[in-house]
Amino acid sequence: MKFSIAKRKHATLNIGIDCLPESVSTIYPGQLYGICVRNRNIRETLTAGTIARAWREGVRAVVISSRPEIWAGLIEKMAPGIAETLSHGKPLVLESTGDYQELLKKYSLNKLLEELDDTGIPAGSLIIMDEAEGLFSWNDLKLVRRQGLIFRAWVREWKHSGLFVFHKLHFESPGAGAIRVQCNCLDGVAELDADMLRLNWRIDHWNTPGGSRVEARSYGVSYNEEQQSLSADGSAMDALAQQLLYAPDEDQVLTTVDALFNEKSVPPEWQRYERFSDLLQAVQHAVAATVILPYSNSVKFATLAETTHLIRETAGRGLKIVIREKNKRLRYNQNMALMQLGANLIVHNYESFSHLLWCIDSLKGQCFGKKAVMSYEDLLSESIPVEVNGYLRPQKFCDFVQTTLDRTHDINIQHALISLDLLPGRSHIDALLAYHPKRKGDVMTADNASLFIFFFACREPDIDTALERSLNVSINDLFLHETRMTNSEDINASIQRLRKLAAQTHLVDYTSELYTYNNVS
Repeated sequence: MKFSIAKRKHATLNIGIDCLPESVSTIYPGQLYGICVRNRNIRETLTAGTIARAWREGVRAVVISSRPEIWAGLIEKMAPGIAETLSHGKPLVLESTGDYQELLKKYSLNKLLEELDDTGIPAGSLIIMDEAEGLFSWNDLKLVRRQGLIFRAWVREWKHSGLFVFHKLHFESPGAGAIRVQCNCLDGVAELDADMLRLNWRIDHWNTPGGSRVEARSYGVSYNEEQQSLSADGSAMDALAQQLLYAPDEDQVLTTVDALFNEKSVPPEWQRYERFSDLLQAVQHAVAATVILPYSNSVKFATLAETTHLIRETAGRGLKIVIREKNKRLRYNQNMALMQLGANLIVHNYESFSHLLWCIDSLKGQCFGKKAVMSYEDLLSESIPVEVNGYLRPQKFCDFVQTTLDRTHDINIQHALISLDLLPGRSHIDALLAYHPKRKGDVMTADNASLFIFFFACREPDIDTALERSLNVSINDLFLHETRMTNSEDINASIQRLRKLAAQTHLVDYTSELYTYNNVS
């Protein structure tokens, strides 16, 4: 195949992802780009697709790789007939040998570029440096910047389109100063990486020769493993604000019939499914639609939690998940667990259908912002109280509360610790016998002057109700003063003081005495 120098000089290319906006996928002559793709199959698909596009445009693509044997077959799949160019003229794939770092120390980057020139690469080629992290001296900020500028100057001189393909670098790593210095030498920087099970083409910045620049954008990408192809799904997100900018299906609503509660005014365009399994199948192709799931007497909480997690993991951050209660209330800790697993919103039992419609409308443009949960089983176990309640001796009480705070930290469940000072003349036994815990995870203990009650998964507005249910007498009949704590730091500080007091003085253990009273009664 013959190439026209004039054509090559002015040819613009595109990254091997179908349907991406040109503003974040075009590779221009004389410019240098860096992409990071950690997954090997996806990285090779993207690189081979980019090479195939260059070939179709009549641009010679050159890959410098330590594994030249893999590329011929991959590229042939992308562009049948391209294999002929591998056996004519200069090689399309060059093998990199030895240790880049050692060679750079000995000969400098200029030596590598001279060798590339000696191979007879025509001007205006696409130059792909695979495993590009090996090219740079990352422990030296000044040197890594100089190396980047040298490579960029070489690309500019020969009107090449340069592409660094990184395997391991994380452009957003905190403190990665050398990586940021290198990014500033590049005309475009992007990552193609999985967020949950959804791929995103995440742009740090992408420049054009005309001076326009796109920054901090993320585009959803689908990977077809069978066809070895990548395609944008049409969604775009502000990567910094985690806000959805556009998605083709944002107005769609998918729901189970059970979540509609025989409503008469359901919009006709809503997609309804009889079974969870049918809904899950439809969600696989959704990007930013809204999914409504019911919580009712016929739905176990564990099933709802698993479904919520599976949908979120499958569909990514743009999808909205709304849980609608039906004749059954979610407990506070269950609510928090679902929100962590992937739910955007809980619509409670007492709220109307018009409120549900308002909620769905209010979610538009939003993205799920919480950290991805690897195992819904582990999170559920963290959200469920331990099978313990009632009186615990002081040291054991402190251990139990500390363990509970640590175990539920990632779910942001709020707990309550109440310190109750006894009235003069009132005994500890009177107060302890008045306490009858109704829930698992609610425990109490006592020091020399006070009672301590810990309520699992209890918000500040719910403390009065919790106390009324737990004590069979009025608080004013037993206690002079109370202190309420719902902040984890305050609870920790109080527990540490009680632990220290228990270690320094003899605090009475009322276990045996309470056992005697309870058995006699």
